[in-house]
Amino acid sequence: MGKTLLALAAVIFSLSPPAAYADARLRTTTCPVEGVAASFKVLGARTEYEGVAAEYHWLYANLPEWERTDQALIHVGRRDYDLLYIKHGRQRATICFDITDFYGKPAR
Repeated sequence: MGKTLLALAAVIFSLSPPAAYADARLRTTTCPVEGVAASFKVLGARTEYEGVAAEYHWLYANLPEWERTDQALIHVGRRDYDLLYIKHGRQRATICFDITDFYGKPAR
């Protein structure tokens, strides 16, 4: 996912009602990357847009004072993961999202 898509999703998320990700939900899961602060599987997202919006919604709803500093896409076996690197002052953390179900699905 390009930075332009992610920036656009962040802007749209901040302006749009929750309908953009209403069908997407998160379930706690494990991540193949060690040391992550939290790990979720994104469920119900029909497109990359909805999935990314669900990720950002979780971040802004649960850690509003934290800033996203970077993002990485990794593939482990047949699974796809989105890692969000965040910071708050001197604190740093990584949030892992299993995006296998929606990765590569364009908007309809």
